[in-house]
Amino acid sequence: MVYSSLHAPLYTGELSGHILARRCNTDLISNAVTNTTVDPLKIQNALATGCLSKELLHPVMHETTHYSTFLTPVGTMMGALIVRPSANLLDFLLDQDSVKGPAQAAIIAEVFSLYLKPLIEGLALFAEFDALPGQSPIITTTSSAVRKLYSGHWKTDTFAPRTLSYEEYIEHLVIKTRASDKGYYRKKLLFSRPLDIKDGYLLGYLYVKRLWCLLASRCPILEDSDLFLAFLIDFFFGDFQLAEIAAGTILTGFQPGDLEKLTEAIGSYIFDKRVNDLIDHIDIYVPQYLSHAIKFRPGHISATPETGHPAYHNYNSERATLVQLSLNISSRHSRSIIWPNFMAGRHILRLFGCPANVIINETGSFSAVSIESGEIIEGPALEQARPFGGGAVSGVGTIEALMLTREWRVVIAVFLGNELVALRDPKSTKFNDSDAVKECDKLAPYLALEAVCKHIANETKFSENTRGVVLFETCRRKAADLAYSYYTDEALQSDLGLPASESALESMNLGGLTNLFKEEPDILAWLTRFSLSCGGRQASFSETAEHWQVDIPSVIHWLDKVNEVSLHMTGKQPFNISDNTFGVSSF
Repeated sequence: MVYSSLHAPLYTGELSGHILARRCNTDLISNAVTNTTVDPLKIQNALATGCLSKELLHPVMHETTHYSTFLTPVGTMMGALIVRPSANLLDFLLDQDSVKGPAQAAIIAEVFSLYLKPLIEGLALFAEFDALPGQSPIITTTSSAVRKLYSGHWKTDTFAPRTLSYEEYIEHLVIKTRASDKGYYRKKLLFSRPLDIKDGYLLGYLYVKRLWCLLASRCPILEDSDLFLAFLIDFFFGDFQLAEIAAGTILTGFQPGDLEKLTEAIGSYIFDKRVNDLIDHIDIYVPQYLSHAIKFRPGHISATPETGHPAYHNYNSERATLVQLSLNISSRHSRSIIWPNFMAGRHILRLFGCPANVIINETGSFSAVSIESGEIIEGPALEQARPFGGGAVSGVGTIEALMLTREWRVVIAVFLGNELVALRDPKSTKFNDSDAVKECDKLAPYLALEAVCKHIANETKFSENTRGVVLFETCRRKAADLAYSYYTDEALQSDLGLPASESALESMNLGGLTNLFKEEPDILAWLTRFSLSCGGRQASFSETAEHWQVDIPSVIHWLDKVNEVSLHMTGKQPFNISDNTFGVSSF
């Protein structure tokens, strides 16, 4: 019997499988958003004009938030931990009894994943259902991407009020899309997920919502839900002290006998020290974040002036050097045949991709035919992609839509195997802009990601009767128990500060809020509708009544009823109700 070293809920090799399999997820190692549900060639015009389909808004917001989370020091180091044991199978097998090198990295990767998966998913779901830019000069990477991809609708949407400014229109579009039939389905699906640490979705979402309400009550500027999201990502994942723990595992390792204590210590650091520090100093840290975010792009890892960092980054040049060194070691240890450079291109936001048959002919031109749709893109190939000595070459490659976030510019990339063949600007229709080529030149294509994921899923395993598998299972159970206890205690705390009842927890463990309210289907339906209407803001009775096609007295009746039933079953009232508006306080 063998045990996978990477059954962590955060990284399960979801990219692996047949190349035509449709999927939408963000790879932790490469930070690549891989959405194969849409053929980039079929939406070129939409990408060029900023008129992307509203049907894609939810996955764009969700996965772009993962992208910005993984771009941070902690997110990058989590990827490095996974690369370390997958780099050399023989080294990993030989370390399974000593547990001082790659096997230890696999264990700590599992611990990090179990502790942070609910938070990571909760942040992405908050972006999907709640975050809206306010008056702050800072907006999230997610909101920036949405503005770029959807700005064209401002001039063409005949159903939107013509008096709306550009920014107001984007907010209008997000609010309406959230409360659409698809938005309702996605929120209902979220509410049906089990309250499980390995799933992490519902538990993480309720936790982030709880943090928002708590922190906004102490620091009113965080009522700006988009600012809250940007700050929370930076607070938890911009922490160089936590990144240093991962770096230490890669560089020197810890005594194997201390791994169980280290697992506890990491949990205590994240859930006690960090969270308490956040709550106690929120009025100091938010202004520090605003000052930092205006000057620097997200995800700084290399050494920068220490005066440029907020205190909560726990930054110093020694830690930054250790983090960078561990990244270099992980990259060097990786198998160059299937992973050219796991750090290259992590800053590029990949949007959509599909497999293609690609040909480069004798004249240096290329043609790529989407296997999915039969759509064709053709033009001049890059010099370095052309066969040496002339001739033609063909094979399976990919067509991908990328966003270069330094300029918020979308390009279509064509790869043949692991080689970048061409870049096309869908707006100007020009090929191979030198700046874009330089930025994308070392980007690992979809096929390389497939190869890495298959390698990790199929080859990196702990063997039976080794010290490594015992420590792996021991640390995994301890981390899962600690994380579940912490997240449930905080996320489901009653309005009176009491823990959730055992019966409510048991019911939600089986099927989330759907199972909890299974005898009250109307309550669940209106809870879902109201939570969509007031996500990240105060919603008026009148607009809510108009959208859901009921009268205002019905809205008031069901708000009161939902609060009453929820208070009885969970000790929490989901909505704060004022004279003419309501807002979310829990779900």
